[in-house]
Amino acid sequence: MHEMSVELKALRLHGMAAAWLDLKSQGCQSASKSFHLSASKCFQFVSPFFVPFCAV
Repeated sequence: MHEMSVELKALRLHGMAAAWLDLKSQGCQSASKSFHLSASKCFQFVSPFFVPFCAV
């Protein structure tokens, strides 16, 4: 999921983006699944606050 790292970087979460790419390169399926769920919850919480700024 390359788009996950792009979305994390867009939210200025560069450390999480790097960790995501590292997990994917190591092939850690269980760790990457839990990371994906955590990041998804983060996007659900953070994204509504960024929508007005992105539309400008």
